[in-house]
Amino acid sequence: MLYLYSIKKCLSNDKKKGRIIMQKHKTIRRTFAVTLSAVMLFGTAANAETMKLTGKGFTDIKGTDAEKNSTVTIEIVSDKINISDEGVWSGFIDNGENTAFMGTVRSDENGAYELNIFLPDSGKYIVRTGNSGFKAVKEDSLWFTNEDSLKQKLGEIKAASQADNTDKIKEIFENNRFDIKIFSSIGDDANYEKAASVLKEYIKKNESAASEETIGILGEKACVLSVLSDDTFKGFGKYSDGFGAEDLKVSEFYKDAFADEFTKMMKADNPKSIDEYNDAVEENTVLCLIKYGDSSGELKDCLALYADKIGLDKSKITSDMCKALMNEKDINNYSDIKTFVQNYGENSGSQNSGSSGKGSSGGSYGGKASDNTPNMGSKTYSDDLMPDKYEGKASVFGDMQGYEWATPSVEGLFASGIINGKEPGRFVPEDSVLREEFVKMVVKAFKLSVVGEKVPFRDVDESGWYREYIECAYKSGIISGYSDTEFGIGDSVSREDLAVMILRGIDICDYKLNNTGEAIRLSDADEISDYAKDAVEKLSAAGIINGDENGKFNPKQSATRAETAKILWMTIQNCEK
Repeated sequence: MLYLYSIKKCLSNDKKKGRIIMQKHKTIRRTFAVTLSAVMLFGTAANAETMKLTGKGFTDIKGTDAEKNSTVTIEIVSDKINISDEGVWSGFIDNGENTAFMGTVRSDENGAYELNIFLPDSGKYIVRTGNSGFKAVKEDSLWFTNEDSLKQKLGEIKAASQADNTDKIKEIFENNRFDIKIFSSIGDDANYEKAASVLKEYIKKNESAASEETIGILGEKACVLSVLSDDTFKGFGKYSDGFGAEDLKVSEFYKDAFADEFTKMMKADNPKSIDEYNDAVEENTVLCLIKYGDSSGELKDCLALYADKIGLDKSKITSDMCKALMNEKDINNYSDIKTFVQNYGENSGSQNSGSSGKGSSGGSYGGKASDNTPNMGSKTYSDDLMPDKYEGKASVFGDMQGYEWATPSVEGLFASGIINGKEPGRFVPEDSVLREEFVKMVVKAFKLSVVGEKVPFRDVDESGWYREYIECAYKSGIISGYSDTEFGIGDSVSREDLAVMILRGIDICDYKLNNTGEAIRLSDADEISDYAKDAVEKLSAAGIINGDENGKFNPKQSATRAETAKILWMTIQNCEK
């Protein structure tokens, strides 16, 4: 393991030792230059991560993706330096003034490495890591908090709050906010005097709530409140790196797509205290999930968490009700939600009575299988939402050589009426699956029979064989299309979109996945679109999807017919009420 002190600290403690370290530092910079030059042709890696570390100066940075038995180089610089400027790195003319740490270490037989670094000051840094096995220089953000400084500043804030000393807390906001874990960009735009006053009033009443773990979040809330009512407030979309909601259960349901509407709602509520802010964030996130969410299952989970606060009977929080609620336009507060749920349960009639399934508040969800069951092509579906388990042994298709791993899945889906061959006796397992083809498979697999409606997609032909399936899937919430006007007819379905549609089908039909464990660590997880990450994680945790021989999921690649059959059949086998 490698131990290096920062240059400045070494020079201040021992000039001779400092000169030695400086020479080593220059050697490391030359080594770093060689390593970087080997990968710089590929550019800088995208999808940088943010590491959040706390320690007494020393902390570890680890990795497992280097070439085995190779040199790994790392440089940590202040995030104020423009490291994208080639002049900074060309010939390494930078004298190290902005360098907080630089070092090298050898990876082991498995490509794992670990560096013990020393950072005396809390702050925001950029970590650049180079290795001959990387396609690009890895560039990540590092938010580092010195543990001793954190304890000291927290004590000062508590003492200042009890002494009604706003100026002292303001000084910490201005000069030491990284020491109390306020790293979000909201800290750059805050009115420090107002923020200090908000935090002071909260801690005076709730001193025990301010701890080493929570002070940063409380500080972020105070920062937002200090500027929320100002015309200069730039909106929550700018503060995706945190705005003091991480400690609230509702934070897992907030989406960046909500930002504009969420900002309007928060400004209209105009909370003044941290307690009021928490209440407003919770209620407005729930309302945004109803208005702009894309999963009734997600809404169902959210309402269950907040049932007591809203005043809901948890037994009435069903997927059908949530679908209807998401179609209701006049929902503006918790009271409206409560009224809708009560009316839906009392006045909508039996779910299986043959009625339209609408609630009295105007929800437009068409109901499940027995409600106006449509005729999808030549099939009419029953109330049984999942097909029976297939135990047949007979070979159906003669072109499955080399795809024996998928044969039971293909035959099971064929026997259940979910898929067909492309021609008699041939399944053509290597072909890609088109988006409209997979929609049909999902509708038939889950036996969805929500009454469809005309879709807004211009590329959906009124006379197309797929129209009714797409209308059904669109109405039920399984699909949303590339845009408001394009579905993507004729395009191959990507592996990540396949996962999203399957998980939505599970949620919509109130099914649960068995055998859930830990999600697989995929080596290309950073390439998965944000909207698909949850689906991929949940299906991998259930053992339904996995990586290839290199541990990659390949989210943007097309799914073959054999792969699709395997994934869909495993989903069916792993689902239950």
